[in-house]
Formats: sequence, C-alpha cells, structure tokens
Amino acid sequence: MPGLAAQELIIADGCAVSFEDEAARIEYEICKVRGVACVCCAGNESQVCESCVYATGFHYCKNLPGRHLWRKGSLHGGTVDFQRVVNGSPIGLSSVLHL
Repeated sequence: MPGLAAQELIIADGCAVSFEDEAARIEYEICKVRGVACVCCAGNESQVCESCVYATGFHYCKNLPGRHLWRKGSLHGGTVDFQRVVNGSPIGLSSVLHL
C-alpha cells in the first residue's frame, strides 16, 4: 500500500509485547495515510451508510464508491478483531504487515 511501510512483529522469549498497543500503533500508521480512513464510518450513526454499519478493516463505502477505505477501530475492538481483519483484507494487509 503506498504510504505504508512494511512492518514485522517478532515475538520471542523475554520480549514483552502488548498486542493492544501494537494494534493501536499499526492502526495509527494505516490511518495517517491520506484518504485511507473512511469518513462515513467515523460520522454520526444516523448518517452511516449500510455498508459501513458492520464493516471491519478495508471495505467499500456506498457514500464514497469505488475505493477501499479503512474502518478506524477495526484492529482493537475485541479479542479476534486483529486476526479477522488482517486475514480478510482484500488488498493483502497480512503481506504488507508480514503477519
């Protein structure tokens, strides 16, 4: 993805990792790329399109057609969100992040 550098997470003995902190950091990196975060998802609930209501990760927004946009909050919304979003990404986020 243009603007997003490849990242590698190494887990080893003696290396304390907070997955919540890592998820928040990775999501911050994704969202700081201009035009990637979905503004519809971040809007008022009564104005969110039906595509964004249940969206996770990259998705197509009906209010902004033809673009894959990121739903902010997808990587740290529960216990399985990170793996579900990365493995289901239509643009190969798992290969970009080396997961």
